[in-house]
Amino acid sequence: MDVIDWQALAESRKISDGDRINYNREASDFWIVITLGLASPGMWWKGIEVFDKSGGSIKRVETSTNEGRHSVVLDTNDQMARAREGFIVLSKAKMFGVHTPVHVLTNLDQHLTIGTHNFTWLDD
Repeated sequence: MDVIDWQALAESRKISDGDRINYNREASDFWIVITLGLASPGMWWKGIEVFDKSGGSIKRVETSTNEGRHSVVLDTNDQMARAREGFIVLSKAKMFGVHTPVHVLTNLDQHLTIGTHNFTWLDD
C-alpha cells in the first residue's frame, strides 16, 4: 500500500496504481461522515475503511458499479477520537475481483474533522 497525500486527492491528481480520486469536505454539524462514489458506472468495487492507531477497524463504506454514493457516519465521540489517531485505507477490486488495499491516508488528526468527507473515485 502507498501512503498518499491529501492534497493530491483534493487536486484530483493521478496517484499510484493509475488511480485518480477526488476529495472534498463539506461543513456539517455533530458527526464525521465519509461518503464514497464512483465517477463512472462501469467501475468495479471500491471501499474505504477507517482504522484506529492499532489497526482495529472502526467503520467501512463500499460501493460498486451502479450503486451510487454510499456513506458511513462516525457518530460517537469515541469513534471520532479513535479515527483521528488512526488511518484510512482505500481499496479496490483488482485481478479476478479480489478486494485489495491500495492506498493509505494518514494525518487524520489534521484532516478528519467534523463534516462530510466526500471521496469520488474518478479513474482506476
